[in-house]
Formats: sequence, C-alpha cells, structure tokens
Amino acid sequence: YVWNKMKVLQNSVKVIDWKKWQNKNREDEIVKEIDRIAPPWVEFTKFKCAEVEEGEMDRPFTMNELERALGMAREKSAPGLDHIEYRMIKGMSKKFKNELLAMFKYCFTESKMFSDWKENQVIFIDKSNKEKVRPITLSSCMGKVLERLVNERLMWWAENNVLDKNQNGFRKGWSCLNNITKLAADIEMGFLEEKCTIAAFLDVSAAYDNVNRDTNRTERRLVNKGLPQGGVLSSILYAIYTKNISRNLNYVVKILQYADDIVLYISGKYIAEMEVDLETGIKELNKRLIELGLDLLECCNLVTCVRKVLLRWQNEFMFRYKSCVNITCPTGYGPSGRIIERLRLTFNADTYKEKLKG
Repeated sequence: YVWNKMKVLQNSVKVIDWKKWQNKNREDEIVKEIDRIAPPWVEFTKFKCAEVEEGEMDRPFTMNELERALGMAREKSAPGLDHIEYRMIKGMSKKFKNELLAMFKYCFTESKMFSDWKENQVIFIDKSNKEKVRPITLSSCMGKVLERLVNERLMWWAENNVLDKNQNGFRKGWSCLNNITKLAADIEMGFLEEKCTIAAFLDVSAAYDNVNRDTNRTERRLVNKGLPQGGVLSSILYAIYTKNISRNLNYVVKILQYADDIVLYISGKYIAEMEVDLETGIKELNKRLIELGLDLLECCNLVTCVRKVLLRWQNEFMFRYKSCVNITCPTGYGPSGRIIERLRLTFNADTYKEKLKG
C-alpha cells in the first residue's frame, strides 16, 4: 500500500512547461508531426499475404493464455476510446471470460479485428529539454489483450534464431544492461591492449500514428505506415522488421541495439583509421535502413575512450547520411545526458576516473 502511494507521487500529473517553448509554437509542432506521419490523404490498398501453416502458432488460444495476458496487463493503464479498463476485464466472471476467449479465437482464426479496436486516441507530450512533442497512443484495452496473446506467441517464435543477437530491446531476459556490460567489457579489453575506443550513439527516425486533440478538436485520419507509440506489438514487430540491418555489417565495427537506439563502436590504436571504418559502417547501416523505409537522424553523439582520459565528448557530431558525404565535426564539447547516465552505470564515473589516472 505504501509503495503504491509513493508511485502515485512519483508519477504525478505533469503540466506543459511553456517557458521551454521560446523559439517554436507548440501547436505548430503538433500539426507538423501529424502531417508528417499521418498525411491528410492516404492511399488505401487491400492486399492478401500468402498463408503458411505454423503448427503451434496457429492453434486456438487457451484460457491459460488469456489469464496470463490479463496478469501481465497494468490495471492503471489508460483506456482507449471505448473507456473499457483492464480492471473491468479482469473482474469479469468465468462465463464472460469464456465468451471473451471465444471472441478472440474468432478474430485470430478469421484474421479479423473489430473496427472499434482499430481506432486509437493519441495525445502529445513534451520531450524533455527539447521543443518537440512525442505522440502517445491510447488504444482499446480489449484489443491490447488480443495483441498480447499474439505477442507472446510471436516472441516465442522470434527468439528461435529470428531476432538479431545484438538486439536487446524489450526481450525477455535482456535489457539495456546487456549492452552496457558488453560495451564496458570491450572498452576494458581495449585498455589492456593499449587501444582506444570510439562509439557513435545513433537514433532511428521512426513513424507513428497520430490524431490531433490539442486544441479541443478531434480529427480522424487513416495511416499507411508506422507503429503506434506504446503499442503492445510495436517493439517485437520493429525488431523483426530490422533484424538484418546489422548482419555482416563490417568485421571491424561492432554494433549494439536497444529498440531503435543503436551504438556502433570500434577499438584500435590509430584514431584516423578508426574514424574511416566507423564512417563506412554508419553509411552502410543507413543504406540498409533506407531500403526498409527508415533513416538515421542527422545528429548523433560520439564518445572517445582512451587510456589516460576518462571521456572526451563531441557534441552534435553530424553526419549527412542521405548524401553520404564526409563527417563534419563542429567544435565544442558537451555531454549527452542519456550517454552519461549509461556510462555512469558502467564506469561508476568519479571512481573509474581515478582508476584510469593510475
């Protein structure tokens, strides 16, 4: 009871910090975001994929699977447009749960989805320390239970030599700590061999479904691409979709992934040669992403770890990915908050600094 109350205080209602919006208009940014990922007109094309029998994957859902899916749902999750909450579904009698299971079986075997479950409500929240907004999708809890049933089977299938071994995002038994440990170990091995390490932290620019509700108006739009931010199936579908981007990339460049966050790094004794190899790896990676309809953001963070200096920061290390020109390095140093947090977990900051001095 006490911990639940403390969580409420920790996740208190956040208001818009209008002082942050000095150079841009928040409503204009929302409109731009909507037009970018949900244009006013979208071509609608019906297509049918070839069906392949998968044995265990195709069998009807069981009550045990339904109870497991409900147990994984967070009761305080916001409902969708139908206003049906998880706690209402969990509180159903056995009779109604059997009816619900039969409905899910029908949707799964007939490849159909109720129209109400396809309509999502989207709200916009401010990104921290940026004059940008992030769309958050509120979808039907009933639909999300069905998605969770599918997700559990899809995860089981994808873990069997489908997902890339370097992808640690949203997988059971895997976390960002796996990436931190791997990167830290390779940096330490480089120190032992009198090598330095250069790491480029990259972000993939992704698309999400959006509806504008910021100015007391509701607008409905069809979308033809993208995954809903916060969707149950979004993480695993993205991981499957991008499973081949890092395979046989460059034998001297190593890669780590956590969802759409990517780290490319290389260890060696000659920084000039390392920068060339790293640039080549980034260009090849972006080429593969473009083939999938994705793209890297044009700004990343570069971290150089050497023996006698803990960290050297390059702020806004720029790459012109689309034209594939040479790297440009603006002068100036400034640590990236997210990278600092990750590296603090790895090196324990101040104490590790003293260790390197020795």
